Amino acid sequence: MRYLISGVLIGFANLVPGVSGGTVAVLTGVYRDLIISISSLFRMDWNKRALKIVGLTVVGALLAIGSGAMGLKRSLEYHTFATYAVFFGLVLGSLPSVLRKLERFHLWFVLLGIAVVSWPKFTGNAVELPSSPLMLIVGGLVAAGAMVLPGLSGSLLLLIMGLYERVIDAISAMDMSRLLPLGIGVIVGIVLFVKIVEYLMKSHPVFTGNFIVGLVVGSLLIIWPFGLEKASVGMGMFLIIVGAGVAMFVDFAGRRVGNV
Repeated sequence: MRYLISGVLIGFANLVPGVSGGTVAVLTGVYRDLIISISSLFRMDWNKRALKIVGLTVVGALLAIGSGAMGLKRSLEYHTFATYAVFFGLVLGSLPSVLRKLERFHLWFVLLGIAVVSWPKFTGNAVELPSSPLMLIVGGLVAAGAMVLPGLSGSLLLLIMGLYERVIDAISAMDMSRLLPLGIGVIVGIVLFVKIVEYLMKSHPVFTGNFIVGLVVGSLLIIWPFGLEKASVGMGMFLIIVGAGVAMFVDFAGRRVGNV
């Protein structure tokens, strides 16, 4: 039951940009067991404990994602300003966690990350990524890598890639033509992308850490909520503060439990 409940919480976290599913796994005390179990399964060591841990966690996460996606779809459609204000706050609140992991600050690497994310918005050359099977596989791969690394948000990366709303829509509609390639990407990403990120963090920690900071800062420019619709500035600031508070609380609690 513990792993099922943890899976539900991890699933809800993975729906929300700025909240790390990996951090929630640490917070609920299942991160180490989950990573060890996933590794053993991919080594073809199909022991009962690993199957139980991964199975219950995945079922819980899928239940949360399936039930929460419809609510998020309606929120994005009918309450765009409020939704993006909360998202902005969540991402803003996650920034201290990312900054804390820096070994050394390097401005040019941060600026590179900001430029990669924000150049379409400020040059007017926005690229509409297609919802092709290949692109959805890539989106699932990248998001999965972030999901299992504490501090990184898979949904935020999907948002940066311009795939977030389409993925939420696909989950809400249970559109298997889009969910199947996304799922393939997630499975591959859990193994492949995590190894790549771990290698970069160990071999090039200054570049990787600062580049990730740039991605997060640049994403704030993309999801800036004011101007999406006519709304109260005061309400927007309140929602941003609420979102930031939630992200900072999750990060603080995760550090207390697992030293994330």
